[in-house]
Amino acid sequence: MFATLKIVLIAQLLFGSIGLLLGQSAFAQTCGGTGDRIVNKVIYDQVPATTYRLEYETVMDEQQVTTLRPEWTEEIRERRYTVAKPVTETLTREERFMTRRPVVQTEYREQAYDRTTLVPVTEMRQERYLVQRPVVETQVREQQYTVQRVVSQTVMQPQVYTTYQAVQNTQTQLVDQGRYETTYQPMARVRNRLFHTPGGYQANPVTGQMTYYHGGLRWVPTQGPTVLRPTTTYQPNVVQQEITTTSYQPGQVTQQVPVTVNRLAHEVVTQLVPFQVQRIQTEEVVREAPVVVQRPVTERVVDRVPVQTVRWEEQEHVRHVPYTVQRIEYDEKVEQVPVRTCRYVSETKTVQVPRTVAKWVPYTATRVRPRIVTMRVPSAPAMN
Repeated sequence: MFATLKIVLIAQLLFGSIGLLLGQSAFAQTCGGTGDRIVNKVIYDQVPATTYRLEYETVMDEQQVTTLRPEWTEEIRERRYTVAKPVTETLTREERFMTRRPVVQTEYREQAYDRTTLVPVTEMRQERYLVQRPVVETQVREQQYTVQRVVSQTVMQPQVYTTYQAVQNTQTQLVDQGRYETTYQPMARVRNRLFHTPGGYQANPVTGQMTYYHGGLRWVPTQGPTVLRPTTTYQPNVVQQEITTTSYQPGQVTQQVPVTVNRLAHEVVTQLVPFQVQRIQTEEVVREAPVVVQRPVTERVVDRVPVQTVRWEEQEHVRHVPYTVQRIEYDEKVEQVPVRTCRYVSETKTVQVPRTVAKWVPYTATRVRPRIVTMRVPSAPAMN
């Protein structure tokens, strides 16, 4: 449906454009000497059209559904099982092992050696050394330094400040006091009608080239009855008005102001400053110093040195070691256990199942159809 409407609209646009070209050529031949010009205008007409849209509707259907319902029953059953119980026993075993015990024996041996000892002896020796003693002397020197003294002076300094004066100005202002006026213009509707036109060369209004057209049926624009069309225009009315404004003009005023200026004057002062100079004086001093000297003394020493020897003796021991043995004993027991069993029972029910149904529903919509209107407008006279 939508594809058919598109094809119809495209065909109308093609036929309308061909008729517009032929109509322009026909009017150009007919009114070529009158000085009129052809104006094309596109008009959009609202055309009602019936289209279809897809709508969905939910329908409830009844169906037979078979379900399984569980039923639980409880019964007592005997359960036999074997229980394993560990039994622990303590036993004793003999262990024999050998040990080795050390036996120490002491023997004495004679050993002779020379021993040298140092004996301290005190002697007196002369020592010469240099001693540096500080000597302080007082001297005087001249020292000059600069002193800055403040000198005050009064100077006249110009000072500029700004003042404002009121000035009245008169200006001319243009004010628009126009109004809107409504006029009625005649307007004739142009429609395309099918006429038979002869063949021949005609000028293309777009490119300006001469093209040969075959004779036949063509869509030719035809003027309809005249209709008055209201048009609202604005008529300006410019009026001059005098407006007085007050403005402030700045001005500069210079004034002499006394200012106190302080400056620093430099002065050189000379004075005598005492200072101390320290120098080092070297002197030689002789003194008697005791010196301890170590002299070696050798003597023969004989010592008895003990020497120890170790031998190992083996000995057998017996000990009783306890150990634990574990064995498993099995006992059979009987227990009453409740057991639940389940069986399923079938049930049939009637349920409603939703189902979606699609259908095309017609509706009326308004569409816009373009239409080209060709009109003749008299040309404006040329200015000499």
